[in-house]
Amino acid sequence: MLSAIVFYFVQLLILDPFQTEITSRLSKANVPYEVTADVRTCAATAGQVITDHATNNPLQLASMAFDIWVRGTAPDRVLISAVPSCGPAIETAKSFLVRQSA
Repeated sequence: MLSAIVFYFVQLLILDPFQTEITSRLSKANVPYEVTADVRTCAATAGQVITDHATNNPLQLASMAFDIWVRGTAPDRVLISAVPSCGPAIETAKSFLVRQSA
C-alpha cells in the first residue's frame, strides 16, 4: 500500500514533468521512434527504481521534487542522477534535439 502511494507521488512529481517535456520535444523534432521508445521505457523503469528508493528513504523523493519544482532542475538530470542506466537513452534523445535546433 505504501509503495503504491509513493509511486503515485513519483509519477506526479518527477516522471510526468519529464515525460511531458521530452515527449513533446521529441515529437516536434521528428526523432526516430526507437529513440523515443527507449526514453519511455527508461522512464517507466525509473519509476519503479525511484519508488523503491523513496519507500526506504522518503527524504530522497522530497529532495528530487524540490530540485525539479523549486530549483528548476531539469527533470532529465534528476532522473539520470537517480537512475544512471537511463543516461544513454536520454543523452541520445538530447543529441537529436541539439541537431534539430542547429
